Amino acid sequence: MSCRTHASLGLSLLAASIAVSGSSQSCSAAYLEDPERWFALSRIALTQLNPGSSHAVDFDELARKTDVEAFSQTLLPAVYASRSEANDLHAFDNEGLALIFQAAKVGIFTCWSEGGRLWEHEMTHNDTLFEEAGLSSCVDRGLKQVPKTVRGALCAPQECDGADIEESVAHYHAIMFHCGSLQDASPKKVGLAEASELWHWSRLKLDFAIVGVDNCGTNSLRMNLQQHPGVAFTSEEAVDDFFTSTVERRTLPLRSQVEAFNARRPATTRLWGLSDGGIFSAPLARLAASHIPSLKALLVVCDPLGRMEKEFMLYHYCAALASGDVLPGARSDRRRCAESIAEALEMPDFLRMQRLAPSLIEMRALFGEKLLVFHQELLRLAPRITYTGLATTLGARGPFPLEASFRRYNSRRGHRTDLCRDMALAERFKQVLSEDYDEVAQALLLSGNEVPDRLRL
Repeated sequence: MSCRTHASLGLSLLAASIAVSGSSQSCSAAYLEDPERWFALSRIALTQLNPGSSHAVDFDELARKTDVEAFSQTLLPAVYASRSEANDLHAFDNEGLALIFQAAKVGIFTCWSEGGRLWEHEMTHNDTLFEEAGLSSCVDRGLKQVPKTVRGALCAPQECDGADIEESVAHYHAIMFHCGSLQDASPKKVGLAEASELWHWSRLKLDFAIVGVDNCGTNSLRMNLQQHPGVAFTSEEAVDDFFTSTVERRTLPLRSQVEAFNARRPATTRLWGLSDGGIFSAPLARLAASHIPSLKALLVVCDPLGRMEKEFMLYHYCAALASGDVLPGARSDRRRCAESIAEALEMPDFLRMQRLAPSLIEMRALFGEKLLVFHQELLRLAPRITYTGLATTLGARGPFPLEASFRRYNSRRGHRTDLCRDMALAERFKQVLSEDYDEVAQALLLSGNEVPDRLRL
């Protein structure tokens, strides 16, 4: 029964006992055999992280704990946050986000190993329904202080489907959460429920991903690599934003999202890859991708200063806007454009967003040997050799066609800004970005590649 159908029912009918079908009876019977067990299996970490809340977690304390259940219970109050007051992504550092992802992974695999299926559900409850269901004591215990709409993870027996969760199990779960016990075995509706099954990132059928760095040649990498007969991409567009948009802010994907993604894969033996340079700087996206066991991550790096200059030209430089090189709509904000790139030295937010070192360190920690780092110069100076090596490393068989042409895309020759006319200014920027130069060089060395002279300060 849909939520629209629920909404059309009167309060008295909603509070009445649920009439169940044969399938629902089987689900309810399996759940009621040991409701405390299923409730305990549901006490896992967040399934979504959304902006707007000041919720904070002491991750130093959590990291010292080995009891996953205790960890999950500490996060439980955040699971039951209202949709408008969900967790602020900025409240968590990389370590904290990794702990949340790990707890979600443990939670879903534990549910599966116990013969269950994990669901994300939202319940809009009403204290009147609790009272009409004979559960007025729950209202007295403080139900009125709980957000009207709560979201959480729910582990239920294999026999249960989405309708069963919405019609019965979610209501059992809500009663146990708010009342401390199931009270009695007669199913009562205490609100309006929606449910979607959760899966894990490891069920995504993806062989590799171009994960960044944006504005370092990711589009050229995709366009040229797809000329290999053994390589295919998830989208014909320059960017497939599955990780940075479709499943953005999720610690576990919906089963429907995973199945829709996998259904796009052609029935061939070709390697299947995704391209989104934004993964590099998106904490949740790179965490999600890192949980795909066989995924190899391709990371093309470039001169940090050259990349910063391109970003400045695209979004802030007056001359580029005036000449038509960049459309006004490409600007990231409504502030006036800048006459000189020197003004970037007084733009701390812009400089912070150009930093490569923090994300490089995190990418190495997450992907380890599965992270393949190479410099943009290799794609330009020896393209056929470089692309053939990449394809072979990914597992593609055979060479590129003889007619394959390795081009540069989205490249702009000549002066982008006034930077090259002021070498002293360029040196100042290099000092500001010195940590980024060091990390790019370190990443290249760890991947077995030489460090170009332009990266040596």
